[in-house]
Parts: sequence; structure tokens; C-alpha cells
Amino acid sequence: MQRHVLSVLGENEPGVLSRVAGLFSGRGFNIDSLNVAPTLEEGVSHMTITTYGDSQILEQIMKQLHKIVTVIKVMDFADMPAIEREMMFVKVQAEGPARSEILRTVEIFRCKVVDVSSSEMTIEATGVPTAVPEGMRLTRDAGRYVVVGQYTDAGSATVNPHLDLNQKHLEVRGCWGSDVGHLHRSVQVLDRYAHWFPWTELISAEYALPRAAEALADVEAQRVVKALVVPESTSD
Repeated sequence: MQRHVLSVLGENEPGVLSRVAGLFSGRGFNIDSLNVAPTLEEGVSHMTITTYGDSQILEQIMKQLHKIVTVIKVMDFADMPAIEREMMFVKVQAEGPARSEILRTVEIFRCKVVDVSSSEMTIEATGVPTAVPEGMRLTRDAGRYVVVGQYTDAGSATVNPHLDLNQKHLEVRGCWGSDVGHLHRSVQVLDRYAHWFPWTELISAEYALPRAAEALADVEAQRVVKALVVPESTSD
């Protein structure tokens, strides 16, 4: 099944959303995500609908949407270049000295604190979490998970909020960019927990230095998840 992201402009009237959603459920389509908000034009709302299904059936749904009087315009971004971002809210414990550390981390990783109480903070992180679910499942219970290096839209990933977040009590943070300091701290973390976690088992393939371009191409094409370039290696 193909993933489709639909943009629907409609008149801001009662019942429009229910009629649009009814077309999907009536043809066996599940709406994966739905966002509705008014536009700058008075009396017009914008719906962003994510769904999975057969393209031919979806084409029929789009034709039916056009027939609804209150629907102004429908677009499918499946085969069009588009910028996509997902948003995540994470609530963390923030008491005592931990509060200042959390605030520094939020600033470094370009996240945003959207709510604060005497003992907790709610953090907003946005991006395209291609590898987020895999990392969440590898993270220990009540651990900290930082999303970094997602510079391009590499597609979506499914996250089970109960199993991947709530049940593990994870703290999730996002970072658009990184610097040498981030790399240094990452190496320190790897060394600190090396006796607990078999880091080398995360490597999908090893490449000699002359094959570095091939390693990057394989990662970009998602043929491997974690590629390791070994400078001193002489393997083919």
C-alpha cells in the first residue's frame, strides 16, 4: 500500500469534516493522521490527511471529495515534491539541578519548552523521524533519546506511543544540527556504557575508506541502516 498525504481546502462549516472522513471509512481507508485548521482566508479551513491504501481507490475518493459542495480544492502529495515535518511533545521530570541541564540541552538541540510546572517540563521536537522507532526500542527504560542528523525528508516512520514511549518512559529530544562537541560527548557515552550494550551489533556493513562514497549511497538508498567506514581496512 502506498502512503498518501492529501491537502483539502473546504468551507469552514459544521459537518464538512464528518463528510470528508466518511468517504474514507466508507471505502475501507483508515485515516492515519488528520490536522484541521482555519486558513488566512476567512471562512476556509485546511485539512491535511495522511492515509495508506490503493491508489486507484484513493483516486475515486478524491473525485468524490471534489463533488462535495463545501470542498474547494484537493491535492495528493504522493508524487509531488513537498516538505514534511512531524511534531513530538515529550514531558520530562525537571526537578532541582536537572532543570538547568534540561534547559541547556533544549537550547543546544533547538527544541522548545512549551509548558513548565514545579516538577515537569513539556518539550516540543519537530522533524522527520526516519529512524526514531528503531532507536527507541534500543534505548533502555527511562532513557534519553536524541534525534539528530535528519537533514532531509527520508520518509515517515511508525511509532507506537504506548510501547515505544509510555511503557519505556523515554525522554525524547530533537537536534537539527550537530558540532564537534556533540561528537565528543557521543563517544564518551559509547565508552561509558560499552560493557552494557553491544554497540558493534548495530553496524549493518563495513566499508574501506575508498568505498566511503558507496557507504553514503547505500545509507541514502536505505540498503543499510548503520554503515561503518574503517580507514585502515583493506577489504574489497
